[in-house]
Amino acid sequence: RKSELFDNKEVEPLGCTLRGVPLITLMASFPYVKERINHWDEQVAKAQWFSGELEKLGFKQLGERPHRHDLLHFEAPMLYDISKRVRERGYFLYKELKGRGIWGLQPGLTKAFKLSTFAADKEQLVFVIDSFKAILSKYS
Repeated sequence: RKSELFDNKEVEPLGCTLRGVPLITLMASFPYVKERINHWDEQVAKAQWFSGELEKLGFKQLGERPHRHDLLHFEAPMLYDISKRVRERGYFLYKELKGRGIWGLQPGLTKAFKLSTFAADKEQLVFVIDSFKAILSKYS
């Protein structure tokens, strides 16, 4: 079926828009997901280690303990306090991490934010931890 507003646009090429493309995507990613769960215990152990290291710096992990997932939610009151003093406000953390080659944190978030440790090796996670240490010492 063609769009009523745009002549060249195909609408619902795989049936229902809510079920067609997402279902095909899910089917295509299934082998990858199946392989991913074979290493799930390693990913969870890595996330728990990372969370413990950030908590030593004063971050507070929110949610379930011990965490059984790679997506971690942290509260960082010390970063929030820094954001109140600096010119960039909440964007200072994003800019600091970006300058160190760390991507993914939403701009403007300092009080609480989420991080995923999935597919990062220990060396990369140590780099992230060291970056947070450097940022905290820079603004202390």
